[in-house]
Amino acid sequence: MTSPTATSKWAEGSLHWLTWDGTTSTASFEVSLDSGLTWVAPETEVISVYYPSVPRRELWRVPPAPTGAIKVRVVDRASGLVAPAVTLTIIPSQKASYVWQQMATNAFAPRDGAALESFNGELRLYGGWDAQFDKVSTNEVLTSPTGATWTEDSRAPWEERHTFGFAQHAGKLFVLGGDAQQWHYQPDVWSTADGTNWELVANAVPWGERVLHYALAYDGALWVMGGQTLPEYVGRPPPVTYYNDVWRSYDGANWTRVLQHAPWRPRGAIGGRSVFQNEMWIVGGGTYDTLDVPTRTLYADAWSSTNGVKWTKHTDPPWFPRQYHSLEVFDGRLWVLGGYTWQISENLTEVWYTVDGENWYELEGTPWNERHAASTVVTADGLYIGAGGWSDMWRLTRSSTSP
Repeated sequence: MTSPTATSKWAEGSLHWLTWDGTTSTASFEVSLDSGLTWVAPETEVISVYYPSVPRRELWRVPPAPTGAIKVRVVDRASGLVAPAVTLTIIPSQKASYVWQQMATNAFAPRDGAALESFNGELRLYGGWDAQFDKVSTNEVLTSPTGATWTEDSRAPWEERHTFGFAQHAGKLFVLGGDAQQWHYQPDVWSTADGTNWELVANAVPWGERVLHYALAYDGALWVMGGQTLPEYVGRPPPVTYYNDVWRSYDGANWTRVLQHAPWRPRGAIGGRSVFQNEMWIVGGGTYDTLDVPTRTLYADAWSSTNGVKWTKHTDPPWFPRQYHSLEVFDGRLWVLGGYTWQISENLTEVWYTVDGENWYELEGTPWNERHAASTVVTADGLYIGAGGWSDMWRLTRSSTSP
């Protein structure tokens, strides 16, 4: 058995992968709820009809803790060989109840890849790409006091862009790099102290010639990691470069590469921001197809770090690989919202959360349409999600009846 292990603590009702390391195709899992007196095949879950069959792992919903310890083992049906059983610790359920409220519909032109921030007492929506009609990017700045009514505040001086990095740091909003939709990279950094008037902080940062990078503010600094090049968009021949490096800056202008190759595979296309349990987290993500690599590679894993150099891998989440999803921290939980998967070449309505980075629950019954590269932010009023190819805005709050 490779999962669970003797140190695993799985929460009641959460979904986990049962995994084993081997080559035979005749092995299967067994569980015992009475300390090994009797063994049965686990009632495994299928998270979607389009999830592919994966050798040597099955998805299992953790049952309530029995009187005796739960044991899990692998049995080879052909040879009769039985692997040593693992005793699994079951902890109480971490599931909670939440409510969605639609704050706005047709509030602005449909867009994806726009930045959503809560700044100076209002919500502010920056940039994005009109994915349905004109198929062009914008530098529009929209504002709203509650997310219900949106008005145009200004046009930013930075070039139109979407899926760019953004973060709040030192009392300012920062735009960190851009895309290649203008047929060149946008290796610049901008900041604003009031949300409207912008200052060019750096015209060409050392990591700037990339797209789909992941950005956040943590421990008194700005961070940029991952991403890739798009050679055909900027008039350069293949091959493409995929990054798993980590950069840090205290002012947005001067950058230090703290790690050239992180242990997580090169990736990008992760939205939102995730500082969870006093660590930076990178969860899921993937690569974009190019002329020389015409397929995408997507991931379903979770990593965290306190310094950008040493990374800890957590239990693989029970959801399938995705990119263009959003990460947010709300109600003491790390959230994964929406995104795109190549499993069905479609956008998603899925919402997942975890209290500890190890035990995951799906928030079922999402009322909003499938979307990718959505705009998300957390305020004192709840978790907001909007755009992502649409023109709406939704807010998530904890249910008054939730445990």
